[in-house]
Amino acid sequence: MTTFIKAEEQNISLWNYVYILNSEIDMIDEQNKLVEDEIKQYEEKLSMNSSDKLKTREQLVKTSEEMKASIADKQN
Repeated sequence: MTTFIKAEEQNISLWNYVYILNSEIDMIDEQNKLVEDEIKQYEEKLSMNSSDKLKTREQLVKTSEEMKASIADKQN
């Protein structure tokens, strides 16, 4: 009986360890996916020509100005 209980405790301990490892693997996979997405974004930005960069910059400036105006309206 004691041997069975010890074996069961060891099985539970091993199962918990495997569960923790699987959780860590899932978290690392998610982080890898995020990093890959960032790399793709940077590669796209690097491949943009100057006119595309100017258009993107103008869009970002416009969005920034709209946000500032929206914040000012909400503060008033």
